[in-house]
Amino acid sequence: MENETKTKSLKTRTSRNRDSAQPNVSNDKPEIMEMTDKEIGQKLKGLRKINGLTLKEVAALAGCTDAALSKIERGEVTPTIALLKKAVNVLGTTLSDFLTIETSTPESVVMRKHERIRMHFPTENINSYQLVRYVKEKQMQPLYEIIKPGGGSKGTYSHEGEEFGLVLEGELELTVDGVSYQIKEGDSFYFKSNRLHAFENKSDMDVKVIWIITPPTY
Repeated sequence: MENETKTKSLKTRTSRNRDSAQPNVSNDKPEIMEMTDKEIGQKLKGLRKINGLTLKEVAALAGCTDAALSKIERGEVTPTIALLKKAVNVLGTTLSDFLTIETSTPESVVMRKHERIRMHFPTENINSYQLVRYVKEKQMQPLYEIIKPGGGSKGTYSHEGEEFGLVLEGELELTVDGVSYQIKEGDSFYFKSNRLHAFENKSDMDVKVIWIITPPTY
């Protein structure tokens, strides 16, 4: 069973250009929005109700206790990435779409740097930037990951799909089916996501990775 809850905060941030006609003026500062633990819990509960599922049903499918899930819904604790990902997948959405604060910004061919959606996972020591606004109904999910020293998946995962990555800076240790690989700057990797996998930054510098998942599950 997953380590069900952590006490540190889980945050998602998205920045928007306040004045697209004058992108270089001094007041063009990205607006930061955050979801609190309480907001995450309320949204999770609302999504569960929409799907007509009980706490016990979602907990069983997500691999946790209904008591732990109840605490999350009340905003009393912060879930790990693994647990929240499983719960929202059970409810028919992805983690990034769940954590995204919806805006009226229309879909666009281009996503500017200041428009990236940032998800901060303090327990895993990862900053994850979604490189498209929404992944719902898309076939792949591109992410820009910054993994701090000592950061990583904090456990193994397996799910449907395929994954590709390109290490831009640093060195990442990737483990697939118990075999560990040292992925250095400029190296790439690919594997079927149904194979048990984990990753960790064992160095003393940030690791930066372009990570693509298909279909979107993160």
